[in-house]
Amino acid sequence: MRKLYNQFRPTQRRLFHHWSLGQRRSNWSRLRSRISSVYYSSQFDGLGPVVTAHSAWSPPPATPSWSSSGQDSWAPVTLRVPQPPVSAVSDDGGVNGHRRCYHTGFQPNHQSELTQPSDFLHRTLGSYSTATATSRPSFQFTHGACAIPKYNAKRISNGGDALYSVGCGEDAYFCRHDSLGVADGVGGWEGVKNANPALFSQKLMHYAYAEVDKYEDIEHLEFAHYYDINPVDILRKSYTRVLEDAYVQGIRGSCTACLAILRDDELRIANLGDCGVGIIRQGEFIFRNEEQQHSFNYPYQIGTGCADRPEDAHVFTIKVQLGDIIVLGSDGLFDNLFDEDILEEIHNHVPAPLLTPGASDTTSTSTGKPRLDPLFHINPQVISTSIAQRARLVSEESRFTSSPFQTRAMQEGFYHQGGKADDITVLVAVVADLEDSPDRR
Repeated sequence: MRKLYNQFRPTQRRLFHHWSLGQRRSNWSRLRSRISSVYYSSQFDGLGPVVTAHSAWSPPPATPSWSSSGQDSWAPVTLRVPQPPVSAVSDDGGVNGHRRCYHTGFQPNHQSELTQPSDFLHRTLGSYSTATATSRPSFQFTHGACAIPKYNAKRISNGGDALYSVGCGEDAYFCRHDSLGVADGVGGWEGVKNANPALFSQKLMHYAYAEVDKYEDIEHLEFAHYYDINPVDILRKSYTRVLEDAYVQGIRGSCTACLAILRDDELRIANLGDCGVGIIRQGEFIFRNEEQQHSFNYPYQIGTGCADRPEDAHVFTIKVQLGDIIVLGSDGLFDNLFDEDILEEIHNHVPAPLLTPGASDTTSTSTGKPRLDPLFHINPQVISTSIAQRARLVSEESRFTSSPFQTRAMQEGFYHQGGKADDITVLVAVVADLEDSPDRR
């Protein structure tokens, strides 16, 4: 161990000076990334998210509320990461040798309404550059989240432990300044003894957050590989830790998952199943993933006894620009809203000049880097809430509306009218300039 420590000491010495200068900034960014606002607004105390229910359809505040002391009243305290005990997992990844994978409660099609453009091809993450290209633009996320459970009786919670993720019915998500994640527990486990797909998805997102966080902690070896982060690797490590918990606690479950990680101007995406992610630039989709389905009503999923693995995820690497809007959601969003519906909500909340190429770009005189005009502001929290509420309206309407789910069901020979009742989770992030900081320069 000492030999291994000495091997990495030169790297730590080189990075320590920059790290110490930016520690205050880094700690604040880490706290800000743990703020999760949902349709039921959430605050954080020492035990995790505390959820407050608001009256239906009341719009959220455009900006966070501020306490009289001048401190952000939504800022969370540092949460501990519970470490699961190391235990043996059965060869097939199941609990007690049990092998089972489920179809979802409804029947989505494997076709997405808008498939990926031809110039966004799958790429193995082994080809990522390991260079810390300081000449490339450095970005971060400003983000918002809204989650609406299928049944109001289901509380949005943190699973009773100090988890970094927020649960909404069987959905779960996390938001950070550099990454987003959403998972959707497969409802077909209902009625199976010891099944808990909601807890399974929530723990998967919790561990994904914790694994990403290691790349910003100088005490972990991952700190030296900050730019090499691989979303499939994050998903694999998180899945392993959830299986360990499932084995010890005797629970069963499975979920779909989608992770998006930002490094400089590169967005790295891993999607397994029927969650969705899209990138909007100047008012139009430049990217939309295609969901993964084995067959009708049978999405790819990872869980106890499932044959699918994190390595089966679709992988994308996309160059992003300042002002790009990323929308990440569970199938409760994309089964109820067409892409043009999502764009309409974005257009309603984004200043018109930002939808015109080049109209809002300015250049910093100090750095020479492009920046968004400060007169124009995009509020991702307002956008996420607006999109989620519209999806909910469609999900509750069965007579006078159409939906992507209805279209796909009819293509497969099933009659269905209207939207699909489901948990709805919407994450919206805006690519923003990384303010001058010595953290990793």
